Amino acid sequence: MDLAGRRVLITGSLVRTGRHLALAMARHGAAVCLHGRGASEALPALLAELEAAGAPETHFVAADLTDPEQVEGMASAVETEFGPIDSLINNVGVYDPKPLPEIDAKHWRWTLAGNLDATFYCAQAFVGQLLQHPRSRMVNLGYASCDRLRPASVGTAYQIAKTGVHLLGQSLARTHAGTGLTVNTLSPGQLENSIDLPSDQDLPSGRACRLEELGQALMYLLSPEADQVTGTNLELAGAWQPRT
Repeated sequence: MDLAGRRVLITGSLVRTGRHLALAMARHGAAVCLHGRGASEALPALLAELEAAGAPETHFVAADLTDPEQVEGMASAVETEFGPIDSLINNVGVYDPKPLPEIDAKHWRWTLAGNLDATFYCAQAFVGQLLQHPRSRMVNLGYASCDRLRPASVGTAYQIAKTGVHLLGQSLARTHAGTGLTVNTLSPGQLENSIDLPSDQDLPSGRACRLEELGQALMYLLSPEADQVTGTNLELAGAWQPRT
């Protein structure tokens, strides 16, 4: 799938899933802007790896996405230094699945800020850039079953935050329908790099979702073939669901 000409920002893209998605888009010819809370010693090597993979241009911006002023500053810096983006991948998130009785105010606020607030701030800050393009994309990383209201006695705050991310995406999709901007949720279940990955025999499909498969699903949502796909949740969970 050819992403030549696309200018993509992926939040939380220095490590783990975000890093993999950045490299996947570079291999398909996209110009890639990385994001992290701060630069790391590995950043120069990662930028070089993106260029070697096929990215015609790379850039990096730093910001704490739970701070709306920093997000606004990041958006201005991206537009000035990298150019207006046509694709925003809201990958950043935090995860600590505590049982409901153990959730205190600090954990609740940390979880919602790092997932729902960060996605909202980025969506609002970058939507103006996205709307400058005739075909633009916003993809928000969700979680299996985030499009269905269901109880969660473990990981309660996380499930609520990701459900909010999906509802935000649906609202943005409805608001901007017909402009060329599509907004979708991409929801893995258990990824092969999940920090609490069950054994294969405990997964309905017999294995976790591969990072390569997540990247392929993202490529589809960015493609012209997905022009009519907006406000949806694309789930890669192999029939796995979070426990209630």
